[in-house]
Amino acid sequence: LEKPCFELNKQIKEVRNEVEKKTGERFFLSGSGGTLFSVYNEEERVAEVSNLIFLEGWKKIKVESVKFCM
Repeated sequence: LEKPCFELNKQIKEVRNEVEKKTGERFFLSGSGGTLFSVYNEEERVAEVSNLIFLEGWKKIKVESVKFCM
């Protein structure tokens, strides 16, 4: 769904390109385009990337995986 989303809303593609350029990381589009996301293993890298990104009108949200103990 990425290609049709970018055709309908060029701003999302521009934002993704800008974020990838600033961070040197790959960002992905969720579902039909409501969210751009990236995945990290190190907490320090999350903080570094977060500090590089500021886009007016966009939110940054950090989420963590739930760890199940069995």
